[in-house]
Order: sequence, then structure tokens, then C-alpha cells
Amino acid sequence: MGITPSTDTQDWTVVSNEVTAGLRTLVVTRPLAGSDASDYTFDPGATSLDLVWAYGSTLNFANHGNNRGTTNVSLTLGDQGEIVTRAITLYPIPAENTLTLVLQNVALKNQTSVSIISSAGILVKKQPLTQELTHLDVSKLPQGMYFVKVESATGNLNSVFIKK
Repeated sequence: MGITPSTDTQDWTVVSNEVTAGLRTLVVTRPLAGSDASDYTFDPGATSLDLVWAYGSTLNFANHGNNRGTTNVSLTLGDQGEIVTRAITLYPIPAENTLTLVLQNVALKNQTSVSIISSAGILVKKQPLTQELTHLDVSKLPQGMYFVKVESATGNLNSVFIKK
């Protein structure tokens, strides 16, 4: 696109940068403390980490609308010392009539809900969640890519699916 990012001292190393079915996945690493005094220092004893995200199809940063947000990732240790992560699984992808949503390690309370958001940032469906396994009717949605956001007392989880 002809845009060169500015050089910074954030000390990030790109481990992988892959695009599969229109979805880019970046894996980057950095030392806990950066080389610049203004860098964020990661706490190795932290039990959660706040993540900030945004998505879009243009380089226009003037008005993000609903296509940005934050989520808190829990880093809780389990009984055997392994890290227990909260997760969302969606299938089948692409979905035609029904999308199955499976939650792992998410506390389901009265305020837990799932939202489906179009690639244009428009909320197209929202409903409460009361079970770890839920079947969502997506038969009336037009074809395209959609974002799924699960909001719970323990934080938000986000994923993507394609409607066939």
C-alpha cells in the first residue's frame, strides 16, 4: 500500500505472519521489559492480561465505530500446574444454518451473552448464554464473515466465522 511504519524500539519479534481464508494470524514475542523507558513491562506473576484489538478493511483510523474493543485473558494455573485458559470454539466453518458455540472455562452467569457482529461492525444478533454448548441459528444471515463476541463476568472472548 506504499505505507512504511515508523521505526520504534518496542523489541517485538515476529515469529509468524500467516493469512488463511482471509484471516491474518500474527505471533509476536518480546522480552518482559522493553529497551525503552516508556515500554510496558509485563509482570510474569500476573493472573490476567488486558488485550486491545481493532479490525477493519481500510487504513482509516478516524472513526473506528464498533470494530474495536478490549478483552481480558485469564492466566489461571490449574491443579497440575498447567495454565487453564478460557476459550471459545465455533463449528462448522463455514456455517450454513446452525453455528455451534462451545465455551471452555467461562463462568456462565446471568449477564453472559453472545453477540454476532457483521464485518461492517453492525450488531446482527445478541442472546443470553446459559450453557457451555449452544447452537445459534445463522440461516437468515447473508453470506460473509462475522465476528462472535462472548461477554461474561470473567471477561470477553472473540472469534470469527464465515456464513456460507
